[in-house]
Amino acid sequence: MQRVVIYDPRRVPPNWMHLLHAEQFAVFFQDVRTSVGLNSEGSPWTAGEAESCFVFDSLTEAKQFCHELVERAQHVRCNIFDERGMAVEPLYTIVNKRHEMKVGDGDQKLQC
Repeated sequence: MQRVVIYDPRRVPPNWMHLLHAEQFAVFFQDVRTSVGLNSEGSPWTAGEAESCFVFDSLTEAKQFCHELVERAQHVRCNIFDERGMAVEPLYTIVNKRHEMKVGDGDQKLQC
């Protein structure tokens, strides 16, 4: 897993989604109740900390990390995207079973 700042004007390219290869997947963590962005520990970003996504080299690795995280931190929602980024719906949304009704129905929803 690699942390990638969402937008870094000093980076070429500046946007995160242009860094992804076809075999990589970006994960964004949010609080399932408030949609506030979270870090990979399930905590809110601290003041001055740049919001980031987390890039995984395989879909299996991304899903496994997300399943483990929502077991430990039940308030976390993990949204997994491919190289198209947020131009499309997440490939998968993974939440703890206790929050599955808050995510809604659909083929993309997985719960732990």
